[in-house]
Amino acid sequence: MLQQHESHGIPLAIDDQQRLGVSDRDIVDLVSAYRRFGIWRFDLATGHFFASAATFDIFGLEYTTGPMNMVAVTARIHPDDLTVLMETYERASKDCVGYHNLYRVLDGDTYKFVRSVASFRRHKERPVGEIVGVTYELNDLRQFVAFADD
Repeated sequence: MLQQHESHGIPLAIDDQQRLGVSDRDIVDLVSAYRRFGIWRFDLATGHFFASAATFDIFGLEYTTGPMNMVAVTARIHPDDLTVLMETYERASKDCVGYHNLYRVLDGDTYKFVRSVASFRRHKERPVGEIVGVTYELNDLRQFVAFADD
């Protein structure tokens, strides 16, 4: 499980979820009503990056059901942030760890801040695992300032 930073509060425990009678779908519906986010999976065996329609939209790309075009994705990431992101993916893949990243994505003529949170998971059928995550926009500058204090 992805470790939580103390500033993120207490994550919803499985026993709390069961005690409250809240389903996984309920949680997704509630969180997505609060904030637009995209879900994705990076298959380390193939190098393919699969993503939800919202992920494509956050990056300003046309949705496809196949893997994302990583050349198009990286072209939309601010050049000063791209090296750090690539190093993060490499470290997560090599060390089997999750991560939190804040970076800028092209949005018209300017850049917007987005955050990706990911965890590594092993895959029983393959020698390597995969990284699964969520990406969301930081629309409010206060969110960025609070994150910068981490």
